[in-house]
Amino acid sequence: MMAIVRACFAGLICACCLSLPVTTLGQDENGGNAQSPSDELALRQGQVSDKFTRLESLMLRMAELDAATNPRRAALLKRAVAESKEKHIRLQLESVVKLLSEARLSRAIDNQKNVHTDLHSLLELLLSENRPERLQGEQARVRSYIKDLERILRKQRGVQSRTEGGDDTDRLAEEQGRIAKQTADLDRTISENEGGPDPDEGESEGQGEGEGQGEGEGQGEGEGQGEGEGQGEGEGQGEGEGQGQGGQPGEQPPQEDSFPARKRIQAAEEKMKQAQEKLDDAHPQDAVDDQEQAQRELLKAIAELEEILRQLREEEVERMLAMLESRFRKMLEMQLIVYEDTQRLNQIPAEERGRAEDIEAGKLSFAERKIVLEADKAQTLLLDEGSSVAFPEVVDQMRDDMQQVVERLAQTKISLITQGIEEDIIGALEEMIEALQKAQQEMEEQQQQQQQQQGGPPQDQPLVDAIAEIKMIRSLQIRVNKRTNRYAQLLDDVDDPQGQATGDELVDALRKLGLREERIQHITRDIVLGKNQ
Repeated sequence: MMAIVRACFAGLICACCLSLPVTTLGQDENGGNAQSPSDELALRQGQVSDKFTRLESLMLRMAELDAATNPRRAALLKRAVAESKEKHIRLQLESVVKLLSEARLSRAIDNQKNVHTDLHSLLELLLSENRPERLQGEQARVRSYIKDLERILRKQRGVQSRTEGGDDTDRLAEEQGRIAKQTADLDRTISENEGGPDPDEGESEGQGEGEGQGEGEGQGEGEGQGEGEGQGEGEGQGEGEGQGQGGQPGEQPPQEDSFPARKRIQAAEEKMKQAQEKLDDAHPQDAVDDQEQAQRELLKAIAELEEILRQLREEEVERMLAMLESRFRKMLEMQLIVYEDTQRLNQIPAEERGRAEDIEAGKLSFAERKIVLEADKAQTLLLDEGSSVAFPEVVDQMRDDMQQVVERLAQTKISLITQGIEEDIIGALEEMIEALQKAQQEMEEQQQQQQQQQGGPPQDQPLVDAIAEIKMIRSLQIRVNKRTNRYAQLLDDVDDPQGQATGDELVDALRKLGLREERIQHITRDIVLGKNQ
């Protein structure tokens, strides 16, 4: 949906550029006023203004829907709408409509340039959200936290084992202190990266507030030192603040942490410190209890981080599936147009074709080349994602087919061979869209089931499951079989059991088909060996 908003903004900017009037439209051949061009421009400008109004409403609606699940995006959309109102973009668009209807073209041009600049700044604001990159960065950080916690956990288990075995308590206390420090350092790193209260800040602020409370109570209604000088009536301010924050002097109100696993890490650190103190006092058996509790807190922290990692991966896969489906739908629409026009052009008898048909075929070749570019973008997405083997191969073979169509149409080869290749492309696109839709549906069902289950360590969720991969390989094989049968019908003698091709074009097509069969064999082996995992 965010991509649609950005596309709408880009379209509005283009529309503004196209509706910029030129001064020559304001005069007819005799130098008089020509109303119809201005009226036409005013109409087009009015359409732009209406679209922008609808777009503002759409952004506000999206902000409401994303408020709970994606607060950052919601804030970005609200900020864009607020900036639009500050710049009075809607009023500017309406004023341009009025200026054009009054044929005040020079003033309209100036206003349109201003609107164009403001729209461009809003588009840049919306483009500042790059969620895919942030998702990858967040996943990398969470994996790093889990790795660090697992290392700390191994060390903690080692110290506990040695404590139970009666090792030297001084050495154990020293090592336990180092582990506690590493745990505190990790907590501080998470705070810096993810936001939240500083682990050192709460302690220092709490101490300062406690001193202020005592000072205020000792002076009665003195100089207002309950929490700091010059804040009003000492005892009333101090006591009121203390009671409101928990009823005990020096207590700090709990600050909301956007990373709940930190509470577990901090609890583990505290238990480590208590174990260190007991080891310093030569009470190893008492220290073991604290060490066990520290381990439990570390395990809970790891579990919470694994849950965050799973959710981030789910979001990444969900976005990827939606992006791919949208791109393949666009490619399908473009391919159907080329296919229908190829059929229409082929209906013209060969002896009646001339320069006009060559030009038309050249245009279709250019349109097919645009689809190739879309296939390249989809292939880049799949390869960057990296968990699928069959889907990139489908796109790769589909792209090869598209390139063949580009070359054949450029030579005005619009026969059944070209149309057959186009049909294969259409079939592949339809299968891809269906597979992506099913993957999204299965993902929704899986999320509902996970709400009722307790999962272990999360595995990297693939874009599609193994069954979808195998089905896609089957589709690749079926297309090879169909194309083989199609080529067999082009032999000089279709009943010849040898089936020997003689024409250069057919021989080249069969050679490419053999390479395609070899690729299917390779990706099938890759899936069996788990190379996509």
